[in-house]
Amino acid sequence: WRLPGMDYLFLLEVGRHTRYANLRRSLMRYRIGEQNMRHGRDPVNDRIALFAEAFRRFGIEAGREEARLHVMLFKLFDGPPTTRDVQALRAWLDRLQRMDRVKELFPLDLFIRFTEARWNSLFHALADRSWALAWAHMRASGRPGMGKVYYALKAALDRRRRKTPA
Repeated sequence: WRLPGMDYLFLLEVGRHTRYANLRRSLMRYRIGEQNMRHGRDPVNDRIALFAEAFRRFGIEAGREEARLHVMLFKLFDGPPTTRDVQALRAWLDRLQRMDRVKELFPLDLFIRFTEARWNSLFHALADRSWALAWAHMRASGRPGMGKVYYALKAALDRRRRKTPA
């Protein structure tokens, strides 16, 4: 396996045998430059491959499509997202949470909080792209709240204003 993210996969393996903790200060710095393995590569496809491998290692039934949807949680898109993608992503997250209830791969409360936080943070990136994507996210979320409706309307008006010549 020679892709960016080998360190991530290594840490997933280590996590099967021990517990993690955070340190109060950094012990190292990450240098980004032309010598990095990541330089000049497609970050979306690399992340899709990385998640597909992580799912495989955890025994999570998922293919490339689920990995592609999962990448959206990190605001990475392999093309313009569609309302169908948003609906499929919500279904994938629901399936992952159900799967974790059965397989107990991760502490359930933390896993749900993490996936829901990622899902909720995706809203603004979708609303900034289109009203339809924002609406799909709000519908899939259940009760969206007025803050999201307001943001989606404001983003739609901002897009329209940018298109209208002065």
